[in-house]
Amino acid sequence: MYLGTVSILTDDVPRLAAFYKALLGVDNGSDDPVHQTIIAEETMLTVYDDGQPKGDGQRMCLAFTVEDVYAEHERLKAMGVEIIEPPTARPWGAVNVVFRDPDGNAVYLRSFPKHAEEGVRPASMTDLDWLAAHDHHVSRDTLSESIRQGRVLIAERDGGRVGWLRWNLFWDNTPFMNMLYLLDGHRGQGLGRVMVRRWEADMAAQGHELVMTSTQADESAQHFYRKLGWRDAGALLLPGETTELFFVKELS
Repeated sequence: MYLGTVSILTDDVPRLAAFYKALLGVDNGSDDPVHQTIIAEETMLTVYDDGQPKGDGQRMCLAFTVEDVYAEHERLKAMGVEIIEPPTARPWGAVNVVFRDPDGNAVYLRSFPKHAEEGVRPASMTDLDWLAAHDHHVSRDTLSESIRQGRVLIAERDGGRVGWLRWNLFWDNTPFMNMLYLLDGHRGQGLGRVMVRRWEADMAAQGHELVMTSTQADESAQHFYRKLGWRDAGALLLPGETTELFFVKELS
């Protein structure tokens, strides 16, 4: 026995089918007003008007597993979709984003870390020695205070620390990412993106609407931030120093 079909009931098949075709990047070539098949695989997804009155409540619970839920969150925002919950890590290992389709149904997108023991968590005082041995840009006392204020995230993989993200407040009110660093052997594998997305979600949950960071003009990090939806916000040129590029991002 296997699940054959998930059917979403609606009073407006063309409208809801168009939404799911855009969401999933498919085109079934149909504008049928009664029934459309969106996915025709082992488990089918259809949109259907059965002719019965529809209530105002949730009509189904639908979850899609995706490669990168953070990237999908950005795409949903660009589509103008109502976001119920930004990317949020769950105890069972998934990172979920929840949004509403045009009929008001709550829909879930989820992804799982590529490594079973990969994750991002707030730093604790047990991380202080490790951070002090790797982060030479600030003093041990400053690191201790940042941990106490909840302004450091630790990236882990296979049971070991492999990176950190440290932030502070610009103008005493705007979160500013001071440091994002991954140890050799752990770069270029998507973990930096996971750390930034986690921090963005945390800042949004705390009620912040804008975040900031900067990088030197001769560093490749500028391209990384632009790919994540950050936009250029000016530059600072100090005597004898490389131009510092500033970036901002508005949070939903």
